[in-house]
Amino acid sequence: VPYIARHRREVFVTPIGGGGDDSGNGAMGEEAPTREWLSMEDLWKLYDFDMQFRGFLSSRRQLQNTVRRLKGEGADGSRAISAEDEAYVAELVAAATSVEAIGDVSEWLQAQYAHVFNAWAQERAGVKRVRGVGVAEQARRDGTARLIAQAGLTPRQIGDNASSPEQHSAQPDATEPLEAARELVGMDFASPDVALRAATATYAQLVALDPQVRRFVRAYCDEHACVVVRPTDKGLREITHDDHPALPFKFLRQKPTAAFTGSAQFVELEKAVGDGLLRMEFSLSGDYLFRGGDIRHDDRVFAEDRERTAQIIATQLERQAGAAADDDGSGAGRAWRDVRAAALLAAAHEHILPQIWREISQRLRQQAFDYIADACRRELEQRIDTQAPRSERVAAGDAPRVLVVAGGGFQASSRGALRAVLVDEHGVYREDFSADSMRSD
Repeated sequence: VPYIARHRREVFVTPIGGGGDDSGNGAMGEEAPTREWLSMEDLWKLYDFDMQFRGFLSSRRQLQNTVRRLKGEGADGSRAISAEDEAYVAELVAAATSVEAIGDVSEWLQAQYAHVFNAWAQERAGVKRVRGVGVAEQARRDGTARLIAQAGLTPRQIGDNASSPEQHSAQPDATEPLEAARELVGMDFASPDVALRAATATYAQLVALDPQVRRFVRAYCDEHACVVVRPTDKGLREITHDDHPALPFKFLRQKPTAAFTGSAQFVELEKAVGDGLLRMEFSLSGDYLFRGGDIRHDDRVFAEDRERTAQIIATQLERQAGAAADDDGSGAGRAWRDVRAAALLAAAHEHILPQIWREISQRLRQQAFDYIADACRRELEQRIDTQAPRSERVAAGDAPRVLVVAGGGFQASSRGALRAVLVDEHGVYREDFSADSMRSD
């Protein structure tokens, strides 16, 4: 970037008229005014965007190669992936705009075809084995997939509704959930209640794996998530004076995650958390129910806030599906709606939100590191971008002699590590020499 900014300026700097020509627009010898389309800061941003985009293209290419391989990996040489799933993946890939979105599709694909990925892993020596049965395959084997289908909305339909509201309306089975679960009692489940709980848990996992659901929750959290901080016992004892670096975060009340942009605060906050001075949670609830400096009830308050946050996500997904309008007034309809609500709550609380919070933490941490690196770069540039000392002759107009020194280090084992070139006041080469080290012979 510094090289482009200094030596390839013709790419992003253009004249805007006038200057040293005989067109009448300016006096001879005058430098033409120019417009700089990209600053140094813009070039660094383009560099970062280019790295991110290359990573995105690489992830997408790997996913597309995986799909192509799945099309010819059936047990009898036929395709392993169904035409419906292939079209679904193609649609998701076309809509993906981030590495996270591509990762969501890859994870969903591995869950759907875990047995195929497991076979591939066994073919490659030294590669960690993928579990033999994925959640989707297990649901088909133990029968919970049939019970989930009776709930009225499949995980994919919930994802479709999250992407575009009310594409699918719930059509639950007329049989009560517990009555339908009786068919699964046997080798895998001891009672209808156990079968229904297992089906609900599997339902939650499949909903959480759907890429469209994740995209919806990720977008909602990016817009509404905030950070809540409370001190630990150690923090109450040690964070007492005004110059303590963790003092600004001691009782941080619901700071939006977007507000951390353009500072190193998140790194400072994480350090305090790592030192055991503070505890930090992400929240969507908007409620701050802590009791001032009394931290005895913080565990309970944090747990309740996590439940409220998960309920907010579950409610949003239900609204996208228009689930409240699908209750036909029958006992079975209400019971299946409760099953769906329980699955959505478990999907948000146990699976989706923990992953989203990790992603947000990683992004805020990287933004803070970039801010620190940029501040260091500015300070370094300011220190080294200094004019050389001017002697009396140079001040009088004489051109200085220049000694240019370049090298990749001064190790004795590195041939020609140091090279120097002397140019006189007329810019003419005079002599040069090279050395393997700074030590004299």
